[in-house]
Amino acid sequence: MLKPTVIWIIITIALNAVFSFSVGDCAIPINTGFNREQFRNYQDHNKRVRRIIDLVFPDMGETQKTSWVMLLLGTAAVESNFLDRYSGVSRNGSGPYQVIGETVYGVMHRYVTYSIKGSEKIAKREKLIPLFAKVTKGRLAWSSLAVMDREKLRNLCADDYDFAALISLLVYKEIFERKGINIVPSNPSGLAVLWKRYYNTSLGAGTEKRFIQRFMSIHAYLA
Repeated sequence: MLKPTVIWIIITIALNAVFSFSVGDCAIPINTGFNREQFRNYQDHNKRVRRIIDLVFPDMGETQKTSWVMLLLGTAAVESNFLDRYSGVSRNGSGPYQVIGETVYGVMHRYVTYSIKGSEKIAKREKLIPLFAKVTKGRLAWSSLAVMDREKLRNLCADDYDFAALISLLVYKEIFERKGINIVPSNPSGLAVLWKRYYNTSLGAGTEKRFIQRFMSIHAYLA
């Protein structure tokens, strides 16, 4: 009888072999070293991201929802490789999506809420406010988040993965709305361009090639 470890390796290789050719970027090497820790974390993030996207975009078509799933899972793959030990707080970012404190604060106070030009009044995107409690299943209400400073918000991205995933999604959502991007592509190269240009940015050390390589390591499980 084969040992469980051997069976696991066979299944992983087989899945990659079956699904890797359905994407145009199949020339990119596939990482078959996805270990159990990474796979468990991938499964957790996959369920989490799909649930959050349903909450944020209830009327979106399934094809676009799938593209958003791939974008966020690809982001987690390239930013932390689905490893818990890479998902803490560091100077480069916090949590599985490696978000910095200023970015989290900006999402909260320049997107979800924002100053009205020429006025001291603060406006709110009302549909986004209740999402924080819904996404975190009541753990984090807007009223408590709104008074947190940058450090506390940053730390939350390492402590609460539901919150971190929502923030990552809202980072993209805000930029796409501002840039007039209405369609998220489904191919790895297109997703890599979005991640590098708008998430990692020119200030980050990441590359589109690295995104594609990490994305392809999970592509078999996304199919």
